[in-house]
Amino acid sequence: ILAFLTSIIVSYFQSKITELKESRALSELEKIEDYILICGYGRVGEVLAKLLYDDGYKVVIIDTDAAKIKSAQLRGMIGIIGDASKSKLLGELGIGKRVSKVICVTNSDEMNIFITLTARSLCKNIEIIARVVKNNNKKKYFLAGANFAFSADETIGLMGTQYIDQPISYAALDEMLTENTGILFESIHIHEHSFYAYKSIELLSLQEKRLLLFGVIRKGEKVLMELKSYPVEDKTFYFNPPLDFEIQVDDTLIVMGRKNHIEKLRKQSDKRPPK
Repeated sequence: ILAFLTSIIVSYFQSKITELKESRALSELEKIEDYILICGYGRVGEVLAKLLYDDGYKVVIIDTDAAKIKSAQLRGMIGIIGDASKSKLLGELGIGKRVSKVICVTNSDEMNIFITLTARSLCKNIEIIARVVKNNNKKKYFLAGANFAFSADETIGLMGTQYIDQPISYAALDEMLTENTGILFESIHIHEHSFYAYKSIELLSLQEKRLLLFGVIRKGEKVLMELKSYPVEDKTFYFNPPLDFEIQVDDTLIVMGRKNHIEKLRKQSDKRPPK
């Protein structure tokens, strides 16, 4: 009986200590503004969090697995043990106030969709990005309120079939798949005076710059039906456009490569063309 009572007391105090730690973590969050909330710290969440954290973004992770949260905390990130589908918890975390983006990357479509629904109900303007586990569920994410929904398998598959014959591409895919985070995706906006405005993709000389163009996002224009494209809100995403594709003002280039190579392209883009 004594052992039984002791176990109950120990269990009680352990739960109270956990609650106290979580309360302190939530108090710390009240001091942070404009952070990215990552829901799920599995393989995808872990790689994503590291990429963002190493790039200087403020990142907070929530997961039901205490061991995963401890792993995130050991890497210097703020981690909360909890169920991200709970409206009360998301409210305490600052949805609609201090959170700039919500990224849902659990291993379950049901959980990701429910988190999306909950986050959208708390804030109609927040940007929600979700991982799609099974492609046949993709439409449900947009109905739930996601701004973007991506399938990792679909993305890697598209990249593989389109780029695998280019020397740099195999190395890039290999690094992404083995979680070597030297390869990044970045966006480059083409402004009115950009060096590359009204030039073809061929003139970017991406192969020489050791970069890959994943695609181009273009605002409200008639969709070019002969090209592989996907709707993104009021814009169109052109996947792997051909070399003769002409870049327009307000286009956004989605580029893959190493950070220093991407920055060189960005600086070149910002230069005014000679008169």
